[in-house]
Amino acid sequence: MQNLRCKRCNKLLAKGAFAYIEIKCPRCKLLNASTTSANCGVPDRGKTNHS
Repeated sequence: MQNLRCKRCNKLLAKGAFAYIEIKCPRCKLLNASTTSANCGVPDRGKTNHS
């Protein structure tokens, strides 16, 4: 999970897991865009052993 903050006023705009997001800051009206790399995001939990 990641936090997205406004690049101008640092207001928290979103929390979550996303590949690409564009969001307009309600405080300063700046359009913020963010992408994540393939290595970021939810970690792989691997196989579970439910015998």
